[in-house]
Amino acid sequence: YPTSRLNVPADAAICREACFAPVAAVVPFDTVDDAVSLARRSPFGLGASVFTADTAAARELAARIPAGSVCVND
Repeated sequence: YPTSRLNVPADAAICREACFAPVAAVVPFDTVDDAVSLARRSPFGLGASVFTADTAAARELAARIPAGSVCVND
């Protein structure tokens, strides 16, 4: 079954190692810059998603995320 893990520390194994299961780790952050920094530390940049009502800000953020593809509000 798909699983979500909430409030995962950024240094947890699920954030550092390959996981071949339908699982999502939700890592808390304080600022957008913190979120980008966390994304840059991950070796797994296949895809990312940004959800917000401010699509201009979302596009700016998407450009900063090092991932193969970044979806905005999708």
